[in-house]
Amino acid sequence: MTSPTRTTLTPDTIPSIAHTMPAPWAIAVLLASECGLRSGEVRELRLGDIDMQAGVIHVTRSAAPDDAVRTQAGPTKSDADRRDVTIPATTLAPLSAHLGAHVRLGPDSLILSHADGRPVTSRTLSKAFADACAQANIDTPPPFHALRNLFLSCARL
Repeated sequence: MTSPTRTTLTPDTIPSIAHTMPAPWAIAVLLASECGLRSGEVRELRLGDIDMQAGVIHVTRSAAPDDAVRTQAGPTKSDADRRDVTIPATTLAPLSAHLGAHVRLGPDSLILSHADGRPVTSRTLSKAFADACAQANIDTPPPFHALRNLFLSCARL
């Protein structure tokens, strides 16, 4: 028996996937694919971690995998995972628009949250990503982490 094949993500597929994500979470696709952030890093990213003038994201925390009831947050897995990430020019405008439309004021406000401010779980984000891939005509949706893999693959070119 052969296992199902996954459709490989390419830079050309990213805009259609981001467009079909729920609007408050679409930025997660860009942060993972264009900045190389992991799901837990995106879900724990806070307003105070982003310096729009310098074009830098300070990655210091990560949300642990969840049980769909609560999200555990804490420092990144290792000191090496704490880093500053340059925000590509193509991501600055969508990120700025997202911050204005979907993020509460205050440095501790989550970049990705439910309307009431609750954190987004890994299960919820993964489901939204799979649904967006299906709507973007990707036959077998890859896991959310494939966005980071795409970033790393493109970075090697």
